[in-house]
Amino acid sequence: MLPMAVLSVFAWHVDLPMSHQWAFVGHMWFMILMLVLATAEVCADKWKGMPNRTAPAGLLGRICMGAFAGSVLAASTEVRWWKGAIICAFVAILGAGVGYSLRQYFREATRADDMYIAVAEDLVTLIGSIWVLSHLG
Repeated sequence: MLPMAVLSVFAWHVDLPMSHQWAFVGHMWFMILMLVLATAEVCADKWKGMPNRTAPAGLLGRICMGAFAGSVLAASTEVRWWKGAIICAFVAILGAGVGYSLRQYFREATRADDMYIAVAEDLVTLIGSIWVLSHLG
């Protein structure tokens, strides 16, 4: 959800070029919705009872949001939308697996509270999303 929220902020504030079918991504209401959902996801991720990201429901959600973000991003850069969807869906799968493994590793290696590791993970996602979008075109 966080990368899609960053994409909607860029589409609205930085005026990222959007094709007609994806124009709603650049509207303020969509940006606010994505920011609220991303905030909810970030907060929910910190709860002890949440299933891990590699569980089927969580992974499916990540794949769908990744494909959606990839479609929008590809269309804004004049790449075919389906290529962006496939690439970003794959990146979502890869990110879920790598993120899960790294989170487990750092939890065991540092004996740090999972909350700190989760916040660091969210910051990496946020900074990475901003970096990718700021280096387009």
